[in-house]
Amino acid sequence: MCVIYLINVNEKLYIGHTTNFKKRKADHRCNTYNENSPKYNFRIYQEIRENQGEFGMIQLYKIPEEQLSNTLKIEQSYIEFHNAELNSMRAYQSREDRLAYLRDYGQKYYLENKEWVKSKRHKVVICECGASITINNLAKHRKTANHKSILNICT
Repeated sequence: MCVIYLINVNEKLYIGHTTNFKKRKADHRCNTYNENSPKYNFRIYQEIRENQGEFGMIQLYKIPEEQLSNTLKIEQSYIEFHNAELNSMRAYQSREDRLAYLRDYGQKYYLENKEWVKSKRHKVVICECGASITINNLAKHRKTANHKSILNICT
């Protein structure tokens, strides 16, 4: 059986899911104090340490067997409903949301690094066939008949 659970630390919330509630609570406590844990610096564990190790953890929803395939979607809906600010990552992201995020990130990155991107895009390199090509057109050039014929002659 899988459950969605909530951790409350000074009115700040974290939502997660587990198949073993008791073990998961122990894992959260361990990650809070184990400096060797890769999760030691997660927001939730920093917040618990700032609260002298005190946190409340309750079960919110038991997921029926027939809905187990939707566990991450259900968890994400609880994260959004409770505005769980201690969750560092989304539990679920649809393909459309992911593509929209990547598009927005790409546009933002380009605007912040426009000059560097342009300088790389127009950099001239020498292809293995001997032609001078901008790095932006190198893949397209390698598909041309001219490039292929020169490489065939050389081999």
